[in-house]
Amino acid sequence: MRRKDRSLYAEPSRSERISVYRDSDCKAIFSGHDRGRLRQRKAIASVVRERGLWVPGFSTERLITILRSLQKDRIFEHSSYACRAFPELFLDEEPTSPAAASAPPSATVLAQTAMASIGRPQKDLVESLERLYTTGIYSDLTISSIAKTYSVHRAIVCPRSDFLAAACRSPCKESSDGSIHLPDDEPCVVDMMMQYFYLLDYGQSLYTDNLLQTPEQEPSESESITCLLLHAKVYTIAEKYAVDGLKDLAVAKFKAAAAQAWEPNDFLHAATEA
Repeated sequence: MRRKDRSLYAEPSRSERISVYRDSDCKAIFSGHDRGRLRQRKAIASVVRERGLWVPGFSTERLITILRSLQKDRIFEHSSYACRAFPELFLDEEPTSPAAASAPPSATVLAQTAMASIGRPQKDLVESLERLYTTGIYSDLTISSIAKTYSVHRAIVCPRSDFLAAACRSPCKESSDGSIHLPDDEPCVVDMMMQYFYLLDYGQSLYTDNLLQTPEQEPSESESITCLLLHAKVYTIAEKYAVDGLKDLAVAKFKAAAAQAWEPNDFLHAATEA
């Protein structure tokens, strides 16, 4: 590979990543959680060319490389990831800042994004909840799938789930041990539910990639059906564990995904599987 070609695929610099992250078109297209599943270069390239994305100063191939780097770090997924990566962009942010003004209104926008624009106290609350979620500090309960154990907090999860509240009040061995096991639920869907408890939203899970995709499929081939199936399964687990807010969110995300890439067969498969 020639030196010029190699430079197109080199690891992006911080300034390159910031430039692309701040581009309003890139942010609008990749900020949805369904777009957040795009990790492979081929799938990202398809979106870039289909939507005619262009950022001044970058060739198409370089833009794809930078977008792939941002997607890998989930920068567009919610503001908390972007804030950790580029804290200088969020210092003393005002509600009328360009970034806030350009954000499209949506019923499923991450709650902490909205609260962060209200004021510092609310932002502190959101950040503290995320810190509890990521570190498990002060945990008084564990919830486990077959793939992962989550250190959670009764005061946070029980008010959101009637099932978990009842389980914690029960005199059975599981609740007295401070642990609840969910062996019959898919790890990726349990992970989404745990995200919702603390972040009021759910996005890409470490366990989602193999939900539907077969070895001979490209990621882009199964993307739309995987998104529909995922949201349907999230609704099912929310129904099972009586998490009403998560049910509403899953319905909203399902409708958005179906409207974006409607395929009747995909819809029927998702409905059947769920």
